Amino acid sequence: MERAETLAGRTVFVQRLKEAGLDVIDRYRHPSPLRATYFAIGNEGRRTDISIADTFLDDLPNTETHQTAVDSYARGLAGRIKCGSPEVFYCRSGIVVSISLLWPIRAGMADGMFSTVILIDVANQIDGMIAKCSMQIGPLWHRTIFDTVPQAINSVRMAIDESRIKFYKPDAQPGLFQKIERLESQSKPCAQSEIEQFLEGKAYFLGFFAVDQPTEIWAADPWDAHYIGVSTKELLLAMRVMRAKGLCEAGSSNEYARPSDELLARQVNGKYDDTSTFQSQQNISRLNLPTKEELIKDMQAVLDRNSIAAVLVIDLDHFKSVNDTKGHSEGDACLDQVVSTLATIVGRKGKIYRWGSGDEFALCLPDFSTEEALATAERVRRGIEEAKPGGDIVVTASIGVCASDRAESKPANEILDFADKAMYVSKTSGRNRVTTWPIVTDSATVATSDSKPAKPAIKLQLAAFLKEGREIQTGLHYSNFDCLRQKQDWEERVEAYLERNLDLSYAVRFQTPGHLPTTYPEGINSKMMAPWADAGAKMAMLNGFIAELRD
Repeated sequence: MERAETLAGRTVFVQRLKEAGLDVIDRYRHPSPLRATYFAIGNEGRRTDISIADTFLDDLPNTETHQTAVDSYARGLAGRIKCGSPEVFYCRSGIVVSISLLWPIRAGMADGMFSTVILIDVANQIDGMIAKCSMQIGPLWHRTIFDTVPQAINSVRMAIDESRIKFYKPDAQPGLFQKIERLESQSKPCAQSEIEQFLEGKAYFLGFFAVDQPTEIWAADPWDAHYIGVSTKELLLAMRVMRAKGLCEAGSSNEYARPSDELLARQVNGKYDDTSTFQSQQNISRLNLPTKEELIKDMQAVLDRNSIAAVLVIDLDHFKSVNDTKGHSEGDACLDQVVSTLATIVGRKGKIYRWGSGDEFALCLPDFSTEEALATAERVRRGIEEAKPGGDIVVTASIGVCASDRAESKPANEILDFADKAMYVSKTSGRNRVTTWPIVTDSATVATSDSKPAKPAIKLQLAAFLKEGREIQTGLHYSNFDCLRQKQDWEERVEAYLERNLDLSYAVRFQTPGHLPTTYPEGINSKMMAPWADAGAKMAMLNGFIAELRD
């Protein structure tokens, strides 16, 4: 029997959902002693669910913070339901997943302490692979279930991006729920270009690829904003930029957009401009990976656009032991798990290839410098190690890295050759490690770690800094205050690069460029005028440096 306070709270909850345009399509009481009510919200095709404790419902009619939490949840849910299933989410790694929380929350003793845990079902919407996860919630003293739900969803997305979730075939029966860490939000700042890349992927996959009929996407989803560590205003700004580029068309309001024909053609046909990366490989497996010959062709096409690029060559350690002791079927399963791990890490940032024998792979990463490629290679190494693809046989990866930003010339076969040699250095130096081998004119000589890149590579990097500066200046124009922090970070990275690869005089000139403009864009916030002008002057200085570095 429900108490009067609980009934009153339930009525208020349902009413606030209706005000957001949502209906309760099912409801029931959990059996004693849980003292909670289960709600299914939405409609049969587009629905989600949640369980709410009586203690929250009892306080809801008279507690403003509780009402605000419900309203925020309802707005977010209504925005996603308008575009499709509210439980389908796009990840930055290029993966689309359905994330379902299993109610009620479990409670018990863990490591000698009382704990509450939420169980989560995850399904890859592209290849059908599944995973079962669990997340420890902790005390809810200063939070509500409406804080916990988006936190759990985004913790799963971040774990997928970092390859910390192992997926299984749909007919598999994983015995344990994989523990994931409860995360607040992305700790690394998100650049304007990264926001646009996220929305571009979301527009394609959620607005076109993962649905039966093309639909619009909600650009201002606050759960997405929390996930990538930005504000909804920054998401809307990025969507405006994408509309200006012709990648999206207007939706039913300024918060919604549809993928344009230009975006679909670029994604489906793999036609990218210099700012784009590979489309995500679909239904990927060890049986359909492109070959080394295709890698050389693709790599050369990237380099012909005067863009930097990197290659990773990956050889599995101790894979032969899996085949010899467990048989070829287990060996195939091991390779499948490795390919799945690579796909999760690479996403739309690059492409996976078969390199040599069955246990050798390669990654092509357009627009990646040596430092960026090394960071990705380390994620690959750690991801394979943590995935345990060989089961009780430890299978790891020896990886070689080579990028074109250290090369005087850049034929694809030369870069691939040096990446392969770097892999062998990893192999012979103890395995399960990453080695980079910068290219030099004399291909028989290994470049030392303090060797400086050639002028063409420096000019390419300065051009990349210029592009980043323009994006920051655009954000300043539209009053994106986060761009002030991005500008400071950009300046520090440019100064460090100039001092390391040219000399101190370049860094000093960059720090004090002078020549500030006397006119400003119409509508710019007065607080943004000085940093906008300073960014413009520093970009002019970078242009001057490029002109000075004549071949």
